[in-house]
Amino acid sequence: MPKTSPRILVIGASALWLLSGWTSVRAQTTNEFRTRPNQIVVNAQSHWQDWNFPASTLEISPQGEIRPRRWNRNTDATEDIVDFLRFQLEASRRDPTLFKIPQRLQGKEAAEISLRDAVVEAGSNPAGVANVLDGDPTTFWEPAPLPAGVDPADVDVGALWWFTVDLGRLVFLKKIELKFVDEDLGDPFLLYDVLVSDGRKPIAAQSGNAPPEFFPVLISLKPNKTQRSVEVDLRGITGRRELGGEQDEFLAEQIQFEDLVEESGPTTDMATLAGRFVQVVIRGSDLNRGRQITQAEFEQLAPADTGAVDYYKKLPDGSQLQVSRQVYFDRLAEEKRGDIRYYIRERPRLAELNVWVEGDDIFHGILRRGGIISSPDPRNGAILLDSDVDSAHFLDLYRDPKFNLSPIGTVTFDLGSFFWINAQRMTYTFIDNDAHTFGNYTLEVSDGSREPDGSLKWSIAVDRRQAETLGGLIGKITEGNNFDPVVGRFFKIQWNVQPIAARILTALSEFQLFGAGFQPQVELTSGRIPLGNSKNLLSIEWDADTPPGTKIELQTRTGDTFSSDTLYYHGDNIRLYEGGAAEYYDRKNRRDKGNKIGIWVDGPEWEKSFSAPYENAAGSPITSPSPRQFVRIRATLFSNDPEVHPTLKEIRLNFAEPVARHLLGEVTPTQVDSLGVERPFSVYIRPDTVSADGFDQLLLAAPSQMRLTYRGLYGGKGSDFSPAADLASLKIADVDVRSDHSDSLHLTFPAVLSESDIELFRLDFATSLFTISAPLRAALRRGDDGWWQRVDAGDAAAQVTDNDLTLVAVPRRKEIFRNLAIEPQVFTPNGDDINDAVKFTFDVVLIRQDTAVEIHIHDLGGRRVRSISARRPVITGAHALEWDGRDHAGNLVAPGVYVVLLKIDANTEGAGLDERDLARTVAVAY
Repeated sequence: MPKTSPRILVIGASALWLLSGWTSVRAQTTNEFRTRPNQIVVNAQSHWQDWNFPASTLEISPQGEIRPRRWNRNTDATEDIVDFLRFQLEASRRDPTLFKIPQRLQGKEAAEISLRDAVVEAGSNPAGVANVLDGDPTTFWEPAPLPAGVDPADVDVGALWWFTVDLGRLVFLKKIELKFVDEDLGDPFLLYDVLVSDGRKPIAAQSGNAPPEFFPVLISLKPNKTQRSVEVDLRGITGRRELGGEQDEFLAEQIQFEDLVEESGPTTDMATLAGRFVQVVIRGSDLNRGRQITQAEFEQLAPADTGAVDYYKKLPDGSQLQVSRQVYFDRLAEEKRGDIRYYIRERPRLAELNVWVEGDDIFHGILRRGGIISSPDPRNGAILLDSDVDSAHFLDLYRDPKFNLSPIGTVTFDLGSFFWINAQRMTYTFIDNDAHTFGNYTLEVSDGSREPDGSLKWSIAVDRRQAETLGGLIGKITEGNNFDPVVGRFFKIQWNVQPIAARILTALSEFQLFGAGFQPQVELTSGRIPLGNSKNLLSIEWDADTPPGTKIELQTRTGDTFSSDTLYYHGDNIRLYEGGAAEYYDRKNRRDKGNKIGIWVDGPEWEKSFSAPYENAAGSPITSPSPRQFVRIRATLFSNDPEVHPTLKEIRLNFAEPVARHLLGEVTPTQVDSLGVERPFSVYIRPDTVSADGFDQLLLAAPSQMRLTYRGLYGGKGSDFSPAADLASLKIADVDVRSDHSDSLHLTFPAVLSESDIELFRLDFATSLFTISAPLRAALRRGDDGWWQRVDAGDAAAQVTDNDLTLVAVPRRKEIFRNLAIEPQVFTPNGDDINDAVKFTFDVVLIRQDTAVEIHIHDLGGRRVRSISARRPVITGAHALEWDGRDHAGNLVAPGVYVVLLKIDANTEGAGLDERDLARTVAVAY
């Protein structure tokens, strides 16, 4: 089977590579969905591809199912060479100074890149080299046969039979595997070498186009005629060099080399050899004497496979001497003729070259995902992923204290998404033939959680201690750390900058991060989904698989308009954030001007943020403002186990024609000064542009612990509701109160149509607040089979100034219990059905959590005789509990006075409550 990526379809939010502040510039109005009557459906691969999400963080199946991408350790770097070559090409067009591409890719489009472009050079049969990278064991590379007439003895096959491939990026090598064809297809290489290069040019190279320096990792010493699979273990191999240069002499005086032992754990499974190019050289071959066969087999060979025929003369001692064909037939008597030996030509054929590396590099895609590299030298952070080991990101290790620099050096990475991370690798380059690494440093990870001061909360993954004196280690080219898996969005390396009267730098070249498992959190957002015209958004549904430890959250955001805008960039493609960016851009020199890109932005009436997450996949009411003409949907996929993932299959957004273009409402008064006390309120509702069918029902809902009592419904023009208004003349007749004295009021009344004179409604009701705030929800609809249209908080009535639908309490005393009553104070539990039990009635306020209210009854000696409790999901509201005069064992208590302690099973420390518990007495008599 051809080699394919283990990912189903890994794509980015845009075809645009995002580098160093480059911003995604999509039109952001999407038509990628399926429309059903009063419903938008998203469930196809083409639908999801049109959404915005960090590049390469999702896998989308042909069936239209999406899941977080899985990142793997111990991967074959040949599987995604084309992806990385395409990245290099696109990146070079964005920043040709930083991202350099080889001559063989110049002039090509990304879509034209294929495995053949991974072939750097070949001494023979360059067109066949790509076959060793295609995952197909039946295709292969073999060198071209020697030209006719060439004496094999005069040929150095090592100078002719070789090839070099480009893996597309720098990798940390664990193992190289060569798989030769099966016996019926050909032969393994007889003698051969395998070499690797990280792309570093030889120190003595005079030209920038000089070939890279290669490092041999396998030199075969014994002829190979049978081994069809060869593995070269590269773990633990690293590159070192000799001391040299003035800075090395300065450091060598202060470092005891016996101390240069790394304290990191065993490296037997750690890849420490960096490479980008792999070269295979055939040094020896049996050429036309690959294998001896019979004459009959020889006669059946194709001309291309025909090998040598050797003739032998018999010697007196029984041995044989090879002679020419002419001598054999023309000069030897029959009895002196020896063997005629027939050969098939050696067919050295390599089917597959597998290069096993540390894994999928999380860091490499940081800028494509919209991530950020923050460094003391912020302009060239992308050098750390350019796969060029001769480029460097310079960081101070030692600096003269007179410059007043920070004593802490930090490079911080916003990875652009969330990952499981468990390993880090980096490479260093040379500076004037000197190389220096970090000394002590820490690697720290953050999942985005914040400290009380708003800064990121960090956890230390690695506290590396090495060469605690000046200079760090000398001469090491690569370095790495393994650690326990941790979820991270942010990553940083931090070290101390030593105050010394000399400046010494580390030349960090490449930085890589690895992890294993499905991403713990991925967010994707639709473009603007047009609804045709203003629609009443009803509910959202979705189909998904959410194994234990996973979940999917959906949110919405709505609006009516959008407009054009322009992004301006510096010449280095860092965006201009200053006010008056257009004027500033126009004043810049041509060489300092970057891209100028047009975008579409949401209008001012759009929600400032997405709604709260919807909870019910079977159908959750839309909470975003509605009706609206456009909607965006955001989906977030979560998992707390790297081996488990959620799968989102379909989203359905339900809508209907609105009863009015807009419904605005506000309540008055919005504030009360005490809890548990019934008060009158009024809700004003203004419908804007009522539809032809109008509406005839109103629903007002409050939190579940509240009880609403209907007092009246009125309608008229806005000016009719002055303080001196005659409400009797505005009262709407034939109102049917379907629900009352509960947490909602449901009213029906004669239909209000588009031609109605009523501009404003007023609903009067009474209720008690039990919490600091109580949001009210109002809606209108036409008929029992109609859809409720939500009333949005806003300026509905000129005489009301709050523009809100939330009741707020500012109590003078912060008490949990209000209105405690004990009836009767003296009770007689003798079974005559008269005062056999005492009833405690009270209101709980302020506390909204799922907990229990408790009554503990003690005798005057302090002994508890009975406990009674009641639990609610929301404990606030009215309560009634009874005591029948019996103790814990069910026996009647003795007559006398008992102490009743009323309390809440909740931690209220720090809440500033005036009174947390109540104590009263009750008497038992017979």
